[in-house]
Amino acid sequence: MDLPPEIPRELQTLGVSLEGLGLPGVAFSHEDAKKVLTSLEHTTIAVCGGEVFVSERWGLVPLLETWGCDRFRGESVHDYALRSRERAREFIDECAPERRDRLFFGLEFSAQDDAA
Repeated sequence: MDLPPEIPRELQTLGVSLEGLGLPGVAFSHEDAKKVLTSLEHTTIAVCGGEVFVSERWGLVPLLETWGCDRFRGESVHDYALRSRERAREFIDECAPERRDRLFFGLEFSAQDDAA
């Protein structure tokens, strides 16, 4: 999965590929995931959900911890994007603070086609 072009290239390059796990996309460290969310502040890109991984010597391992955020009926694209990014930020901040330096977060973004 390609990252939204609204995410600055320098942030995109900080993502760790999930290809070795047979998954699309990338995962970001705790701090980098929050920077990605901040970079989307003035967009209508929503974070539909995500997954948590822990860094081990041999690579990233899924923790089977996920979250999702669906759009409410009648909710504007703008409001959904704001709410979903806040939900993602809360989840990232609350997730295993004692292991935060070893956690990575895969983020699932809305497509521009979803904005209609």
